[in-house]
Amino acid sequence: MKKVAAYCRVSTGSDAQEESLETQREHYESYIKCNPEWEYAGLYYDDGMLSKQAKVQRADKRISEIQKFMKAHEKSRLEYDDSLVRKYINAITVYHERFHFEFKAGLETDVWRNK
Repeated sequence: MKKVAAYCRVSTGSDAQEESLETQREHYESYIKCNPEWEYAGLYYDDGMLSKQAKVQRADKRISEIQKFMKAHEKSRLEYDDSLVRKYINAITVYHERFHFEFKAGLETDVWRNK
């Protein structure tokens, strides 16, 4: 027997979208449960608005990780993963006293050089 789960999502918080989310949830739960070869493993959903907040939280966490890494490895940064940099960072501006990062997610941050 296969374990089967469903994921439902809407992209706005409007009342019509909330009704659509409930309709999706009812449909997929019923659809999975009526198949005798499947074991219902759950139903996961979000309203899309939470997703944006989660993206910002993940981006903030990543910025913090990058800042900590750069401070801890200030003297040893001779190489970097080009594909990783291109994936997340839109631009890096180097100033005398700081680095300014512009992320593709629309966030910006500065990392100050130690003096």
